[in-house]
Amino acid sequence: MRKLSPHINITRWLVCFVALTTLTQTILARPLAQTSEKQTAATLAEATQLSAQVVTLFNSGDYDKALPLAKRALQLRESVLAPDHDLVLAALLNLAETYTALKKYGEAEKLLERLLKTHQSKVGPDDAGAAILLDKLAFLAFSQGDFRKSEADYTRALAIREQTFGKEDLDYAKSLYSLAEFYRLTGKPEKAQPLYEEAVILRGKLLGRSHPEYLKARERYFCLAYQTHQPEQLKDFMAKLGEKRGDGAMDIIEGNVLNGRALSLPKPYYTLEAHRLRLQGTVVVRISIDETGRVVDANDMCGGNPLLLKSALESARAARFTPALRAGQPVKVSGVLTYTFVWR
Repeated sequence: MRKLSPHINITRWLVCFVALTTLTQTILARPLAQTSEKQTAATLAEATQLSAQVVTLFNSGDYDKALPLAKRALQLRESVLAPDHDLVLAALLNLAETYTALKKYGEAEKLLERLLKTHQSKVGPDDAGAAILLDKLAFLAFSQGDFRKSEADYTRALAIREQTFGKEDLDYAKSLYSLAEFYRLTGKPEKAQPLYEEAVILRGKLLGRSHPEYLKARERYFCLAYQTHQPEQLKDFMAKLGEKRGDGAMDIIEGNVLNGRALSLPKPYYTLEAHRLRLQGTVVVRISIDETGRVVDANDMCGGNPLLLKSALESARAARFTPALRAGQPVKVSGVLTYTFVWR
């Protein structure tokens, strides 16, 4: 379960990720004169213990075992605490995360909608914590094919972070990236491009150019350029970044290798399943070429459709090139090959 930024109010709902909470410890430590107080303390202690087990099971990937425990922890807390109590909200979030991991997106969505409504009623509609829940809801909506709601949630999260943190903040950059990813995956590259650019530049400025989040956003921009067959965009974009070829950009574009050339570029085949489903799309493959011009590694770069990816990878691995030379010496190079599948 993902840890959230400490300056966001919603993080207090994740109290179940640690051991006993301060509230529960206090209740257990003081003398208990009334039976109801003892019962409440026992109930809260059991819920805390269950929540700790949920976290352990979740982190080990045993989601099926975590689910009934997460349900029970929520039930126990709801039996003795108000619906908007932080411990109840923490249990709700744990259960929602578990449902999400099990791909039971509808169940997770119901819980997160409840969390969002409660959070906004407590702290207001524009609190930064709401953006975290909106991100989660956007993912769930996307996973269920509700692209209109997904776009609205991602857009709202971006607006909240801009209002709260301004345009020079990492949380704002995160929202830019998420919305750009949404547009790329839903076939709206013209909307994705400026968001990726802003996210890359901001992450580079705030994190440095060796940081994984910067490199990830930069690569996604490259994916967009290759998937839309506009690799010429990279030259201008790299100029904005103050970079040049050889600083990590792909050295191969559509089969041309520096001062070498492609000897063989086998075309990928259409699998029976891909043909049956009439699948179309572009698969971008990152390749590494040794000093002899042989492809020694090929990997999916941009999250291609699995039913198209296999044949694209096989074709990429079978490609052959003349050796690339630097200062007259054969060198290893890396780059990309793009394969566009068109159903006929």
